[in-house]
Amino acid sequence: MAIKFFDGCGLYKSAVADYASPLIPLSWDYTTTGGRFGGGCLASYDGDSWRLMTPTANGVACFLGASMKFNTNMYDNPLYSFVDVSGKVLGQVCRTKQGALTVVDNAGSVLQTSPVCFRLSAWFRFEAKFVTDGSTGSMVVHIDGQEVLNVTGINTSIGGSTDHITFNNPRFDTDVCYWDDIVWWDDVGEINNDFFGDLRIDELLPTANGASQDWVPNTGSAYAAVDDPVGSYDNDTTYIASSAADARSNFAMSDIATPSDKICAVQVRARVKKSDAGATTLSTYISSGDESVDDATPHTPTTAYLFIAGDVHETDPSTGLPWDNDGVNGLSAGVVVSS
Repeated sequence: MAIKFFDGCGLYKSAVADYASPLIPLSWDYTTTGGRFGGGCLASYDGDSWRLMTPTANGVACFLGASMKFNTNMYDNPLYSFVDVSGKVLGQVCRTKQGALTVVDNAGSVLQTSPVCFRLSAWFRFEAKFVTDGSTGSMVVHIDGQEVLNVTGINTSIGGSTDHITFNNPRFDTDVCYWDDIVWWDDVGEINNDFFGDLRIDELLPTANGASQDWVPNTGSAYAAVDDPVGSYDNDTTYIASSAADARSNFAMSDIATPSDKICAVQVRARVKKSDAGATTLSTYISSGDESVDDATPHTPTTAYLFIAGDVHETDPSTGLPWDNDGVNGLSAGVVVSS
């Protein structure tokens, strides 16, 4: 698998507890209307930061992509830090107040400075490729699909591999930094193993009941109980529930709003909690044609609502090929009680 995690940031209201692992807010905010295409996005004020868990072996490329927007010039501070499990910084991409980027090594030395490449008050696409190694490490950065930094043959290891990436608002003042359409991937596999360039992540909602309907709605039809608009979920007002092992319910989903020549992946998100005592697990699944695929590892819900992120599906299970518009428009998504 190449894509490990992606988030269009449009599902949430504001509570940081809603964010799906491996996205861990350290000190952050959220807006439901400030996103790149009008939906939600992450917003950072006064040096806020958050962490994306990205365990990546030495020698394997760790890619990060995010759409970003800044409203004013900033101070010279780190933008992204690649960090090992002990908390040691392996390398950084920093922003200068002139609007350029720099690559900084684990000793704090600036290795390369880009031309001015940030536009104020406009969205742009940031992508970085980071390889951890004691002598052949590297950092490559693209802005809007164009290479602006390329440093190779460096020491990007202090005895450990990349464990997580810290995102920072590099202005400790009143400026707001916006982040949207976040993707983490590596260079393993035959597809989705290099820079993507610009992309968008869309949320699709249930539009009708699917073939399996074991979970019971508390009122009305099942799909209407779980078709809450993104960012406007109604908690216990409408929901579906089940306690029976292997109980399944799936749903037809809305079509892609903007057809695409390339669809990188599909993932099911579900907002879940358990309502009784005892351990229980559940999985998300997708169905396409005659094929259905459950998550490889079930999720363990708590008594508080939380979004879970199902497995990333980079190919259509009915064809074994990358997704196309018809494949995504024809799939169904659902949940199953695993135990």
